[in-house]
Amino acid sequence: MERLICLAIGYICGLFQTSYIIGRLHKTDIREHGSGNAGTTNALRTFGKKAGAITLLCDCLKCVVAIWIVKVLFGKDYGEILPLLSAYVAAFICMVILGQMGSYGMDAPHTMELYGVMAALTLLALFRHRANIRRLLAGTENKIFLGKTGKKG
Repeated sequence: MERLICLAIGYICGLFQTSYIIGRLHKTDIREHGSGNAGTTNALRTFGKKAGAITLLCDCLKCVVAIWIVKVLFGKDYGEILPLLSAYVAAFICMVILGQMGSYGMDAPHTMELYGVMAALTLLALFRHRANIRRLLAGTENKIFLGKTGKKG
């Protein structure tokens, strides 16, 4: 049952379409512009660099929120922390790529400062979960159980 609740939480968090919300703030339905897709690229093309960057960041944070909700509800530190860490690393890589393409409209020193902040956040996430990472690599991380019977899921 726990897994079904976790899936539902992930699904509900994923339902929030950041680019659609940003579009509504601009009094526009993004699905009626550009490619018609409510994604980061269409937000970038339709509303500009700032909206594209905010969409990317918020879409990555949806994963973080889902994991936080599960942790609060069940009080567990799940071994499946790799998706969260992957989201941080992917966001950092995307930020650097977009920054090098000039997507943020900032001069070089400010862009480097932005990279520094995101790198610090990424390193902080990795540092905070270093014990989980070690256990995952060693194959000793606790498994998730479906119920009280102790059967592995």
